[in-house]
Amino acid sequence: MLNISAEHKKEHLYLEVYHYYRKLILEGRLLPGSKMPSLRKCAQELKLSRTTIENAYLLLAADGYIIARAQSGYYVTGIASKQHLLTPEKQDKDITPCLYDFASSGVDRESFRFDLWQRYIKSALRQGDRMLSYGEPQGESDFREVLADYIRERRNVICSPDDIVVGAGLQPLLQILCPLIHERKTVSFPTPSFTTCSTIFQDYGFDVHYRDKSCDVIYVSPAHMTKWGEIMPVKRRLELIRHAEINDHLIIEDDFENEFVYFPNTGVYMQIVRKGVGTKLQNKETATILCRFIEVNLRGDSIQASNQNSYTTAIPDVMTVSNTLGTFTGSFVSGIMYSYYGASVPSGWLVPLSYVNIGRQETPDEKIAKVRLIVPDSQGQKNASENVYACFYDITYQRGYR
Repeated sequence: MLNISAEHKKEHLYLEVYHYYRKLILEGRLLPGSKMPSLRKCAQELKLSRTTIENAYLLLAADGYIIARAQSGYYVTGIASKQHLLTPEKQDKDITPCLYDFASSGVDRESFRFDLWQRYIKSALRQGDRMLSYGEPQGESDFREVLADYIRERRNVICSPDDIVVGAGLQPLLQILCPLIHERKTVSFPTPSFTTCSTIFQDYGFDVHYRDKSCDVIYVSPAHMTKWGEIMPVKRRLELIRHAEINDHLIIEDDFENEFVYFPNTGVYMQIVRKGVGTKLQNKETATILCRFIEVNLRGDSIQASNQNSYTTAIPDVMTVSNTLGTFTGSFVSGIMYSYYGASVPSGWLVPLSYVNIGRQETPDEKIAKVRLIVPDSQGQKNASENVYACFYDITYQRGYR
């Protein structure tokens, strides 16, 4: 039976319920497939409000311990068989702290197609002759053919595979390029934040300037000119091309974050990580949507709000959204965004709803919708609008129950 301990009095009650059932599931006292007590029955047994129990169940579902089935209730998943519980003493004993962490920056496992990667690795392993050679210095020809097709389709750049050089990253490619253009003496960058690239040019004797179109080499990143997400308008890009042609200047375009699609009518950038299970919101439909998110203030380059970082803020934000002839309106019902900024949903949050599906994960293979957004102040929450700063968001959308 659940007892509220003195040391947890400061925690929200729904977290106590969450920890109680989580422990039962992980210890195997609630078996996979077994039905959870109904919200009403659980509230009566624990002498707590139904809202408290519902919040705890939503958190358990969000973390994968239980799953909701329409018109049936909540059921325990098989997550316990995939997790290994270690006591703090066991962890301290088995895990040796490292002095130097040489791990690469984290990769979003949900975005990476491991199934495709494994398939390609197996295909490569079957090509014994190619594996025993150094390969083509310019990059494998079939890979360059695919790249040529890709940038022609996505970026409207006409080139042949012979025009492409494949490198191990931006820095090695610049190390190749700088000696080839040594007769040019000056290079311009958008801002001083391009430290790594500017250092390489300095090492090869270039004078580095910022936003100076009189330089011999002009380095630009049109989709991400500054750390605040500033973009280079198409008009400015065409002007720069004409200027370079007239003055025989070289333009280097760092196509960073080119997967973000720009919406000129709102100024929002969007990258769809997953379209998700379910269906799009239909005309005249109103739905409850659960969101997990991270909000980064791009002016301060820091996480400003999130419901993914701790137990006290792990419950999804809940919003109600309506679709009227393709125009989406919404309001927050509960959660971090509601607490911080009020009921109004930032307009930028609603942009993806025309393109992603809103559903619920019913099997381990299914995934809910996930997007990344760069939202200008005009489309952001009230603080961003009042103080004029853009925000980056990582958001998942999941259909809730009324």
